[in-house]
Amino acid sequence: MKFGSVHTDESYQLTINTTETLLQILAGSSNPISIRGIRFTTKGTDALGEPILLQLLRQTTAGTASSATIAKTNGTTATIQATAQKTFTAEPTASDIVRMWEVHPAGGGVDLWIPPGVIEVNGAARIALRVIVPNASSSAVKATAGLDFSE
Repeated sequence: MKFGSVHTDESYQLTINTTETLLQILAGSSNPISIRGIRFTTKGTDALGEPILLQLLRQTTAGTASSATIAKTNGTTATIQATAQKTFTAEPTASDIVRMWEVHPAGGGVDLWIPPGVIEVNGAARIALRVIVPNASSSAVKATAGLDFSE
């Protein structure tokens, strides 16, 4: 079994009043993946800001984005077949929302470890972390996000 981790750049600037994908993983064509961990933290200063909605969801298209590096997190020499993207300039098409959390913009966070088999992604399918930032949130919210998986 291979384990991988992917994350956004440190201190990614969120845009108010938008829906934006932070990370997307595309499972290899014949290699399903299992999501094992989710990380998301904010660095805002508005203590009264409205919560940011964080979604783990399936997506049906790639959108337009930059390639993200997947780091192996165990000692296997086998190649990870999944690929990842970050820094989206065109949003992918959303499908099923798997999980959602509200996260405070001033130092909020989510750090979850998920048992194997709970959140599965079929081969050649996509899963992503996306945020919906309300209009009333501070414009100075930065965030980091990450996904851990096995294949």
